Amino acid sequence: MAKPAQYLKRDAAPSGVNWIQRMVFCACLLCLPAAWSAELSVLTYHDIAADPGDDSYALSRSRFVAHMDYLQSNGYQPISLAQLEEYRQHPERMPAKAVMLTFDDGLKSYYEFVVPILKTYQFPSVASVVTGWMDAKNTPPEYFGKLMSWEQLREVSRSPLVEIASHTHDLHHGIQSNPQGSLEAASVTRQYFPQSHSYETESTYSKRIKIDLQHSIQRLQAELGIKPIAVTWPYGMYDNVIAATATELGLRYQFSLQSGPTALQDLPQINRIMLMQSSSVEDLVNELSYRWMATDKKRFSVIDLDPFLKADTLEKQEQMFSELLDRLEPLRLNMVVLSPFSSNHSKAFFHNNDLPIGTDVLRRAIHLFQSKLGIRHVYLRLPASLPSKNLSPVYTELARLIRFDGVVFDADMDGKTAMFIKTLFSKVCANLKYGVFDDPLKGFESDFVIVEVDMNDSIDDNRIRAAELKGINADVFLLSKQRYDIDNISLAMLRQRFQALDIQHFGIQLNTQPLMTVLQKIDAPETHRSTSEAGG
Repeated sequence: MAKPAQYLKRDAAPSGVNWIQRMVFCACLLCLPAAWSAELSVLTYHDIAADPGDDSYALSRSRFVAHMDYLQSNGYQPISLAQLEEYRQHPERMPAKAVMLTFDDGLKSYYEFVVPILKTYQFPSVASVVTGWMDAKNTPPEYFGKLMSWEQLREVSRSPLVEIASHTHDLHHGIQSNPQGSLEAASVTRQYFPQSHSYETESTYSKRIKIDLQHSIQRLQAELGIKPIAVTWPYGMYDNVIAATATELGLRYQFSLQSGPTALQDLPQINRIMLMQSSSVEDLVNELSYRWMATDKKRFSVIDLDPFLKADTLEKQEQMFSELLDRLEPLRLNMVVLSPFSSNHSKAFFHNNDLPIGTDVLRRAIHLFQSKLGIRHVYLRLPASLPSKNLSPVYTELARLIRFDGVVFDADMDGKTAMFIKTLFSKVCANLKYGVFDDPLKGFESDFVIVEVDMNDSIDDNRIRAAELKGINADVFLLSKQRYDIDNISLAMLRQRFQALDIQHFGIQLNTQPLMTVLQKIDAPETHRSTSEAGG
């Protein structure tokens, strides 16, 4: 998560102080109460239904009550945004087991069931409403007849236990994000216009976002007589541009769906835990413990997109994507590393005005990996240099148009260039992780290192190498030095080898050239397959 500029590191004394002041400063740090580092867990619910049916986002009423019973019986203290404001000023007052209860989309069950139930527990809650839906604008069909009315929202908003947050006015839907037709969150997507083969400019995007948030705030003020101090990002997605706009408009708290607890210094961004229909009390306990974070093993692949340079139509691209997804699915990956550029770095796989565009498929690839294969982590591999003399416009467009979770710099990247790129990305991208191939960069602090190991070496040799790597002050990801053909790979076989090295994260390099055979099949009518197979 991106840290605010005012974030104060606990181990750093202010500059320009003498040694006596330094001693006093350090003593003050040691005397700070434990609440200084207190963390907030935020639970997110949608519909609370008597019969959830096939709605995966709806929780049964009995299970919801069981959740609330668990919180009450185990010392959790639900807090409000107003209280969080106080704790922000006085962190020592923050409860040790603070939680916040949030309810998205303004569903009628919040009025009919949730608020009365929470009143018996005296638990506060935050309801996030899409004001456009409240005004019957672009309401999803599955929500017809299921949303609160303005009168019902006014009634619950009078309760001291209820706070209302904006869920935007008309950003909770998808818009076209690439030439292939993917629909992605309107709040963070720079729209693609197929008629003009162009993308939304940054100024137009910023204006669209600001107008929408302003309208949402105005509607809540007009109907409820209150100005919201929080916004809940649709689908939990945000970037630094939309976050800055929200802060400018007075939305001091911003709910996402990032993982992990939220420390006070992480504000205004607030992480949340999504509770689904299948979420039992045991699941709630596991989520609140965050134990899964310690065992979140990365299973990844480094994939090149060069074969797509030969696909000269959208139809051929979709056939190749369909084949690629079919071959990746059995590997059960949760992370991929992609290059935004061709292997020789001469062409880009995304729209920009400074480097030749080989084919605009990077965003489509990421969308399909996430939506079809459930891959949660997407990293981009960046070379040490590009043919373009000016990196700024190339990487600015990359940050604007492509959504990714982190960057992996090639081994020959210098620390100064890496810092330059990181600074560019920080203007748009939030919460990025940075890694490097082979060894940490001099003058650049990386979150992880990807190290190649020869799978033909003996297990003892690999163990020695793995032991050496544990001295690196960053997470270590092992990667097969060999490149395996995508149509002839067994991750299970390699998994045993990697696990014997006692390294948590490992991956393989895949040769995607066999995908070229798909182009030959397309020319044969009897083997032609529908482009809808890739879907999304």
